Amino acid sequence: MHRSGVDPTDYSSWNRDKLITELKKIIRKFYTGNHLEKVLKVIIGYYVDRDEEKEFEFYINRYTEFLSDLIFFVPTVDGILARRNAGWEIYAYSLDHYNNATWNKNVPQKLRGPVHGSELPYTIGKHIVDNIHEVETSAEEQVVAEVFQQSFSEFVKTGVPSNDHRAWLDVGTDANIRYLQITPSPRMKQGFYNESAAFWHKIREYGFDIV
Repeated sequence: MHRSGVDPTDYSSWNRDKLITELKKIIRKFYTGNHLEKVLKVIIGYYVDRDEEKEFEFYINRYTEFLSDLIFFVPTVDGILARRNAGWEIYAYSLDHYNNATWNKNVPQKLRGPVHGSELPYTIGKHIVDNIHEVETSAEEQVVAEVFQQSFSEFVKTGVPSNDHRAWLDVGTDANIRYLQITPSPRMKQGFYNESAAFWHKIREYGFDIV
């Protein structure tokens, strides 16, 4: 699936049929059970039919959501639950902020957002992103950087990711995983990718566990 990217020159060609074709291609590659048509119907219902909007950005974003759920989000939820059940003290976060300067100017605004690795400029430094120097650090960017840097350093020293902006609590014992939503106004929330995890856990009923 690491070769399942979208060519920018193909953006405008994305529509309902293309999204369904790409989903079917991936599912058929990994599913060998006896419920293929049912699995395809359920997955199309969730990633295509749900609140469908007739624009290419919608279909690309849903394709991205599909891949992100499989590669990142659901495995992360499962990993958190397994470690919590084993007695680990776990702290979770979701970075829901991004700097526009990290995106190529040719990428449509509706396709932009936080992606895998978006936290690196705040933790390692801006030098890893070629064009981020075009936007000077704002107060909002500073808050995000401080949440990461202070929390990570305190976690190393004390085991608790504390910072000056918002108390970061552990995941708790509830089915709704508690996590820190990192933005310029950070806050604790519950339900860490609940919907995606519940969907893919239910798919297991058909003998399919691509996650």
